[in-house]
Amino acid sequence: MPLTDDQKKAVESRFQNVFVTASAGAGKTSTMVERVIGLVTGDDHVPLSSIIMLTFTRAAAEEMRTRLGAALISAIKEAVGEKREALVHALDELPLFTCSTIDAFCQKTVKEHFESLGLTPLHSVMEEDQISPYRTKALTTVLDRLEAQDRARYQELLDSFGGRDEKKIEEAVIKVYKFIMTTEKGLAFLDDVEAAFSDSPENMLCIKDLVRETAVRAEMVRNVILQRNVTFPPEVPVIRKKVNNYLNCLDAFAHCSTLADLYHIKKEVSIGGTLGNDADKTEWVIEYDAIKDIFAKFLEGISFIKCKNYEADMASFANVAKETRILLQVVREFDAEYRAAKDADRILEFFDVEQGMYKLLQEQNVAEEFGCRYLLVDECQDLNPLQDAIIRGIVGENDLFMVGDVKQSIFRFRLSAPDLFLGRLNGAALDPEHSQVIEFKENFRSSDAVIAFVNHVFSNIMHRELGGVDYRPVNRGDRHAGSGQVRCFFYEPEKVPSEYDHVYSVHEAADKARAKQSVDEEALWVRDRIREIIHTPFRNTKTDEEFLLSYKDIAIVSIVKMAPGNKQEMIVNCLREAGIPVNLTDFIKEADYTEIASLVDFLRLIESPNNDVALLSVLHSDAFAISPQELAEIALLPGNSFAEKAQAAAQTHGRISEFYSFLEKMRFLSSSLSLYELVSRMLEEKWRNPILNRPDGRKIFGELLGFADSLKQSKYAGSISEYLDYFDFYFKANGVGEVEERDAVNVMSIHKSKGLEYPVVFVIGLEYSIERNSTDSVLLDKEYGIIKKQESANLFNLLFINKKKREQREDRLRLLYVALTRAKNNLYLSGALTREHVLPFVIPETSAEWIVQGMIGAYDYERKYVPLPESEVKKEERPSVAADENEVAALQKAFDYEYPYQKATETGIKYTVTSINAMDEEGYAPATELFPEEKKAKGTAFHLVMEEIPFSLQNEAEVDAFLQKLIQDGKLTEQQRSDLRPKQVFSALQKVRALVGNRTVMREKSFLLHSAAKEIGLANISDRVEVQGKIDLLALGETDAMVLDYKLSALSAQELREKYREQLTLYAMAVEKGFGKKVTEKYIFVLGRNELITL
Repeated sequence: MPLTDDQKKAVESRFQNVFVTASAGAGKTSTMVERVIGLVTGDDHVPLSSIIMLTFTRAAAEEMRTRLGAALISAIKEAVGEKREALVHALDELPLFTCSTIDAFCQKTVKEHFESLGLTPLHSVMEEDQISPYRTKALTTVLDRLEAQDRARYQELLDSFGGRDEKKIEEAVIKVYKFIMTTEKGLAFLDDVEAAFSDSPENMLCIKDLVRETAVRAEMVRNVILQRNVTFPPEVPVIRKKVNNYLNCLDAFAHCSTLADLYHIKKEVSIGGTLGNDADKTEWVIEYDAIKDIFAKFLEGISFIKCKNYEADMASFANVAKETRILLQVVREFDAEYRAAKDADRILEFFDVEQGMYKLLQEQNVAEEFGCRYLLVDECQDLNPLQDAIIRGIVGENDLFMVGDVKQSIFRFRLSAPDLFLGRLNGAALDPEHSQVIEFKENFRSSDAVIAFVNHVFSNIMHRELGGVDYRPVNRGDRHAGSGQVRCFFYEPEKVPSEYDHVYSVHEAADKARAKQSVDEEALWVRDRIREIIHTPFRNTKTDEEFLLSYKDIAIVSIVKMAPGNKQEMIVNCLREAGIPVNLTDFIKEADYTEIASLVDFLRLIESPNNDVALLSVLHSDAFAISPQELAEIALLPGNSFAEKAQAAAQTHGRISEFYSFLEKMRFLSSSLSLYELVSRMLEEKWRNPILNRPDGRKIFGELLGFADSLKQSKYAGSISEYLDYFDFYFKANGVGEVEERDAVNVMSIHKSKGLEYPVVFVIGLEYSIERNSTDSVLLDKEYGIIKKQESANLFNLLFINKKKREQREDRLRLLYVALTRAKNNLYLSGALTREHVLPFVIPETSAEWIVQGMIGAYDYERKYVPLPESEVKKEERPSVAADENEVAALQKAFDYEYPYQKATETGIKYTVTSINAMDEEGYAPATELFPEEKKAKGTAFHLVMEEIPFSLQNEAEVDAFLQKLIQDGKLTEQQRSDLRPKQVFSALQKVRALVGNRTVMREKSFLLHSAAKEIGLANISDRVEVQGKIDLLALGETDAMVLDYKLSALSAQELREKYREQLTLYAMAVEKGFGKKVTEKYIFVLGRNELITL
């Protein structure tokens, strides 16, 4: 395909700095390749070895290198003379050509100069999941040391993060550390932050920006009013006075220079008031109302400035500074401990590599060694500040060619900074002698239909104030090819009633979510559209050649990755039920997770030692190293299953016997250790040494440590059985990957789709909220610095938060652009739409509203799902194959086979009462062990009060005083207190107290009930299982006992009896076995309506 005029300009430009803004599908890769060839064959005959090309992914680097090789071979065939010689020489130099990712280039340079950085040749770079345990350990060491050596400072730090545990502190420290390591200053960035806190708040950049932006906006608004060119006559004196006041106020705002000025002026502002007799002058009232609305909108923009709170905000600054300084000191101490830990094991992370590269460029001048005369950089909108500084260091005063598109900057969560590329574009305009900006205005990827839709939508919603750039429509030039269409389905969401009686369980949550899938209209709509177009003729958007659409030509993208019960899973399941093959592209990985699989298989054996598949996996793993020959010999022993044979072999086989001893030990410990603690123990005792003795041992063991560390935070790690459910679908898919089908629909996140293109693209789940409420306890910005987030809002927090929200909206808008521009022929958009008519001046809340807002005036969308008639469903035609009778018989025998221990594979070793309650008719029995009191769980406010309230309170006044004490103790919030009435609480107390009588009361009593699975009807095996639970209220008499469970529910008494009968039966079993007392009374007490239900 011949180059366009803009592409030729980019190839031939000899400006020192060339910046290309290339929209999606603009042909940037071919342009960069042609520029390299132009440099090699030009008058300067630039050696290929003096050109460096950097990008962000290995795939992009390989594509560049492959395209360059093919282009050189093609050019050689047509060239003659000196040009041919230059091309042949360039082809010979191709193996020496530096075309790689930025990370790979930095890593290579650091390895070559390890001595200059105080490293050894044995230092290796670890991936994020491998390095994470080192961070955790270093931070734990720092906090433990702080608590032991400076209890006051530790408590101050803890109090500033909520006063409960260290989790938020850990998250904040790691977040700050990662952030500063992407800046060229690194740890020294903290010095700048502290210096800002030592200065006047008026000199904070966020305050200066506020003052400056307010002044600029005030001047603009004042000019808008003046440009109306209205002179109010003397007959309307009140209006004249008010408008003059507005103008004077705007003039004062335009000339303010400090925050104090802003507060003072805002304090004097007044909009309202009646117009008096002027109200009769209709013509002037209408004009006045228009001016008043303009002025009011200006004031809305600075509404967070409270006119009487200047002194309070200045005082809050001191508190912000104090808490932030404490945090920064911990970050410094963590950095020192973390570096020591990494040095001890001779490991690096990628932050170290980039920081090392920057240091070499600054202190060792390694750029001279590169011999780089021309540096080409792709995807420049995704550079972080440190990478941008490295680029400057590599190129020096030589020629720089950068390609990027701010509209496609979607990796800010990885700390990329799109404003850096914007800054270069703006800077080029000020240096026309050395710099040139070239814009590619064509899109050769997408059909005319897709381009027209994207142009219309984004011309309406993307502009410099939101998105960083004014969207400029693109076209296909004179190359019109390919078929295409755009369809949108935005439906009214179903209103789901709240369920107050729900107790969270992974199994229950996933089952409930999946139960709705069969009626999900969006899933059916996507399925029908695929059925409608599959195996139909399409025309290629580049060659205009006809092709039949295959499943592999279709991609389904969404803002989030697939997770239990979310929109992606619903649609994937719907497609699979319809016989449509699916590849979970986000979940296809090349990494070998054999060792992780062996750990998880050991967990399966803890639940069920008769699981043959898991047993074979574990015995053959590095931890136990039973050879295939030995396993074969065991398999020849008499017995019904491999597990039976292995248990028999343990009598004479030392290592098999050792395995079973270890298994019994871990089964015993599983009842008292968390899943993280259990797996860590397994790693330390059995996996560490065999793995570390392998050549790749450090890397593999790092992955295992990362896996163990992930269990700390996983909400699915409450029990082995719950975690295995999660692992078998989500972690396993994410880690190992599904078996990829050659012809299947590709399902992925939008981030994963970046750089890809498909003939048909579905963008689903567009109802996700644009703004996410951040729970971060620290606010970061490369310009504003770092501040500790405060519990109560103050000006400094608000300025940070407002900037982050603006960036969040920009990121979502760019993410939408990337999603839509993956489509070559057909584009389908779908999602729930709550607000159907979203006017241009209304801020959208969801991506669907944003799209609809952009479509106004040109495009319609479907609101109701209409099933595809069966006659229009494309039938799969598969060739018939003659069946072999022997093969049929063998298959039938295989299908009829029933594994004798199938139930054992479905039986867990540990259950919570909540998960058992969700089962059908299964119960549990004997041997009980009662645990000490545990930390009380936080439930509803009412439930919390009933956990804490003394039975001695005699009236509503005493209850009210008790509620206030709970607030003072930090156990109850003011908001929770407002939902409780002392009269209602006292009524509940009286009823419960009457039930208890003179019996001894225990609240939130934890228990662990042991039983054989067959005794409780769970499975016909002798394996012991455990049931863990917590009794809300247990009352013990001399010979009897009572159990009571609090519920907050809208269900009827009969429904509650049926729902929780098994749960209270288990409680009774635990009490009877643990205390030897008969449970004679079982109750459900419904909070709120104070109803007592007898079981």
